[in-house]
Amino acid sequence: MGRVYLSFFLLQVLPGDAVLIKFQNPDLGLSPQQIAEMRQAYGADSPLWQQYLHTLAAMLHGDFGYSVQAGVPVSQLLVANLPGTLRLALCGFLLATLPALFISVPTFWLGIVLIQLFSFQLRWIPVINPSPWQGLILPIITVAIPISAPLAQILLRTID
Repeated sequence: MGRVYLSFFLLQVLPGDAVLIKFQNPDLGLSPQQIAEMRQAYGADSPLWQQYLHTLAAMLHGDFGYSVQAGVPVSQLLVANLPGTLRLALCGFLLATLPALFISVPTFWLGIVLIQLFSFQLRWIPVINPSPWQGLILPIITVAIPISAPLAQILLRTID
């Protein structure tokens, strides 16, 4: 609950007023009275505590408000962006599980898979008579992947 309050408060104290930015444009030809009515309709003229309680109650009922910039309900924007958000979350989750997966893969099996992929399927690295550097590529990757998992976990802990 504290994070919700903090997020709401930070958005309110940032410079700028979304209603004024949207409707104070001289091209729209709105009078100061009409702009004041718009601020009242959006609740932007209410005290901060009242805006917070109103927003919290509305969110609990599934009403996420109206996007002044996009001109549609926020729930409609959420639904429209849900597929992309789910793709991002799924890819992030899969990438986050790689270190744990890499540490649990037997090294000999990983080597066989890498040879199968890079030598036989893609034909990038020859199996017979590779150059000295080509002969090191797959063994280095095979040894590095299981080691990278604990190193990634240590790095992520130090970043937090």
